[in-house]
Amino acid sequence: MITQPALFPAEDNVITVNGTKACVQCQAATRLLDKRDAPYEFIDLDENPKKLAALRADGFQQIPVIESPTERFTGFDPVRIEKAVAEVRAAIATQGAVVAGPGRALT
Repeated sequence: MITQPALFPAEDNVITVNGTKACVQCQAATRLLDKRDAPYEFIDLDENPKKLAALRADGFQQIPVIESPTERFTGFDPVRIEKAVAEVRAAIATQGAVVAGPGRALT
């Protein structure tokens, strides 16, 4: 598992799941985010080769690559996902921002 700080502070208080539709760990991550009613975006790396190349260049070799506003990590890690959900919720509460619901693309 790789963990890195986010390259830049996220402008949107959302979690990004980079993976593929066929990936079991990616499906588990998005199910957990749906269950927690967390705002997230799913980027299908089969349809986004530039993003896949960028993640590989950053040293990621496993999916999903999950990005919170402050860190990026690989694999299905429920503890880290829950931490990311709490972080996003706290940021939203602080800013009073309105974001898209779970699983809705923000792009």
